[in-house]
Order: sequence, then structure tokens, then C-alpha cells
Amino acid sequence: MNRRIIRRLLIGSLIGVTLLRISPASRAPSSSTTTRTFAINKAIRSLELLRPQLLKTCRPVVFVSLAGNYWLGDLKTSGYHVWNLAVHLGAGLALFASCGTPSGCQHGKGYGRSADKVAFSIALIWLVHPLQTQAVTYVIQRCESMMGLFYLVCLYCAIRAAGSPRAWIWYVAATATGWLGMGCKEVMATAPVVIALYDRVFLYSSWKEQLRRRSFLYLSFLPAIAWTVIASRG
Repeated sequence: MNRRIIRRLLIGSLIGVTLLRISPASRAPSSSTTTRTFAINKAIRSLELLRPQLLKTCRPVVFVSLAGNYWLGDLKTSGYHVWNLAVHLGAGLALFASCGTPSGCQHGKGYGRSADKVAFSIALIWLVHPLQTQAVTYVIQRCESMMGLFYLVCLYCAIRAAGSPRAWIWYVAATATGWLGMGCKEVMATAPVVIALYDRVFLYSSWKEQLRRRSFLYLSFLPAIAWTVIASRG
């Protein structure tokens, strides 16, 4: 069977199993310390107050998502849960894509045939693990889950850039998702380190060659990291 068809079937299975496993939990009510703490915030309820607030917080992307949920459904928890479920699913699919992309891997010649199966197993365990239900039911957990989504997409884009004839598109996407992740949680600052380690283990035989080819990608995260540090102290 064509690999593209197999991948689509695996992706469909991941989505279906996850919805069956976690969607019932999305109907659970949120605690008053989650939804109300953020949704009643005046800045979230007012566009005029939201704009200046985004310059003060170190997590503006999460702030905007909460404001969007409030504007669309007020304090109804269903909207918050649907967003969290979508983020969780997106992160799982990004994990599947990252683990199933061994292109250019100097150690992965024998991995290509089983890449999709291994990636599917990893993503499935991660998506349906009992601890992951809080990513959907606990509204403020989206700081972590949204950061995780952008983290995994950023890694995937960096991997694809290494073997793509249109590498610049993937580099721009990696940088953009890296910056968005910085706007969700400070842990995203470790992304360039993880990408650099991935490059050294799987793509390049020496640090010298790696830095010559990819240093601009690592450095592209520095402005966002600097802004995050300044915003968190302010």
C-alpha cells in the first residue's frame, strides 16, 4: 500500500482514538480558579484594555486565546475545552510527524521502513495517556499545551528544512512557531538547544559543519527569548 495512504490512515486512527478517549473528559466542568480567574479579567473582556496588556505579559499568545474563547462563548466551558482538545490533538500529530520524518538522518537508513509505525506508537501513547486529560479539562493548562504544540511544530519544521529544496519556507515556519511558543510559556526557550542537539545527533557529523549551516536558525530565536526575559521581569 502507498505510504501516503498508510500515513493518512494512521493519522485518522490517532484522531479517532483520541476523541474517543479524551472528548468525554472535555465535558467536565472547570474549576472556578481556572475559567473565572482569566475570563473575568477586564483586559480579556475589553479589546481596548487587551492591547496594552499584551505588551506587559510574557504569555500574550495564551492571553489572546483566552480572550477569543471569552468573546465567542463568554464563560461557557465547552468552548475552552474544544480549544484545548484541538491544541492537544495538534501537538500529538506534530509529534507523529516529527518522529516519522527521518529524512537526511545519517543514522536512520534502516529506520525509514518502520518510521511510521514507531511514530504512531509514540504519538498514540502520548495522546491517550491518562495524565493528558488535564490538558483538555484544566483551562489554564493551555499555557503548557500550547507551548508544547508550538515546540513540536517548530522541531518538525527544523527537521523538514534540512532536506527540503525550499528550505527557507520551513526555516521561516520554525522561527515563527518558536516565537509563538515563547508567547505561551518560557520553557520554549529550550527549543533552539533541543534542535541543535537533534542536528548534531542525526544530521551532521561535526559541530563545525552544523554551525556553518544552521547557526542562523538557532540565532533567530534570540530576540524572542530576550523579550520573554524582559517581560517576565517586568
